[in-house]
Amino acid sequence: MATLQAHLETFGKEELKQYARILGLGLSSSLRKTDLAGAIAGALLGEDTLRRRMGTLTDEQIRLFERAMQAPLQLAREEMGDAFRLDDLHYGVYSGADSSLWIPEDVAEAYRRISCRAFHFYRRRTAWLMKCLYFAETLFGVTPIDHLYSIYLDHPCFKVSRERFLYYLIQIPADLRDCHMTDKYVVAGPWQALEECRRLLGRQADRDYYLPGFEEVETLWRENCLTGTPGWEALEKWIGERLPPGRGEASDVTCELWNRLAGGAAFGETALFLAGEVLSLGGESAEDLLDHLRSAAGETRMLENRGFTWQELLDREDESALLYQVMIMPGSTRAACRLQKLEKQLRNKGIHTDYAIRAETREDLPGGKIYPADPCPCGSRLPYIRCCGKGWTMRHALE
Repeated sequence: MATLQAHLETFGKEELKQYARILGLGLSSSLRKTDLAGAIAGALLGEDTLRRRMGTLTDEQIRLFERAMQAPLQLAREEMGDAFRLDDLHYGVYSGADSSLWIPEDVAEAYRRISCRAFHFYRRRTAWLMKCLYFAETLFGVTPIDHLYSIYLDHPCFKVSRERFLYYLIQIPADLRDCHMTDKYVVAGPWQALEECRRLLGRQADRDYYLPGFEEVETLWRENCLTGTPGWEALEKWIGERLPPGRGEASDVTCELWNRLAGGAAFGETALFLAGEVLSLGGESAEDLLDHLRSAAGETRMLENRGFTWQELLDREDESALLYQVMIMPGSTRAACRLQKLEKQLRNKGIHTDYAIRAETREDLPGGKIYPADPCPCGSRLPYIRCCGKGWTMRHALE
């Protein structure tokens, strides 16, 4: 079985020089290609580098790696993504000719040296952080580190201190995470330019950050989209019934549509893409398509909403309107009579009146109800709430 150096020598010299810069190796550009490949291989196989880079792999990726250590592995369709990840790290080699994965023998030997309980304890926690970063990069763009920490803590098993969380975050090699960090924020790659960052924050305005659950983070990492809602499932079924032969799977189409809408693509452009480039629909199906796509779009977590769907934002606005609704409650019979005369004008201005909260029923009164500020029926000339109705405020507060 070939070595890592032999695999690296299949790349061009410029590619190797660029990769050496990514790894932070101060290598001379005058080095021969063989020497350059040898220096990179030595760096990648170093214990600390190997631990940090392989420490980002998930359990599924490690299991695939360990199977391929035994012999070249023929890949199933669902294993392709994990194989590409190993190939990107250069710790595995993917062959497109026969869809196989093999592991260089010196990489396998180096992995056996670091593989222990402590390494896998570290790896599982770092791999979960990679998934949280992917969610934040996809649906927030610019994420407060404290919010990323809140997402991390939603894992049912990994409850770590903020200091330990930051340690895991810093240990991830910069070229393996598509973001950079400031004192307070994690900024995804597409928004690292100052003007792009400002443009994104302007689109997001002052919206809150959505807090996903553990399963949602896992699903986005595994599927690259969040299409498990009724609207998206109905759209996928509708597409599957109309998808021309040879155009792939309906699930792949819906995943691409989700990524377009989640990333900020206009609804009209997405509809034209689906109708023209994917399905080649006639005009008679346009209304049907728009109805299904509109329903799915309402359930899409969007970058410009900081992970919220439009429907969730509308629901939150309705709740806020109820919380900030102005309400007037009369304190006396005289005040109640005046408010009744102005009730229509007040309602037009969004001010509501409530006559239902009154003092307790008095059996000796014909009307049965009095307001707290009315004269006390006992004849003391004091307001009811300061005389016989002293306990009224506390009782109604408890209710």
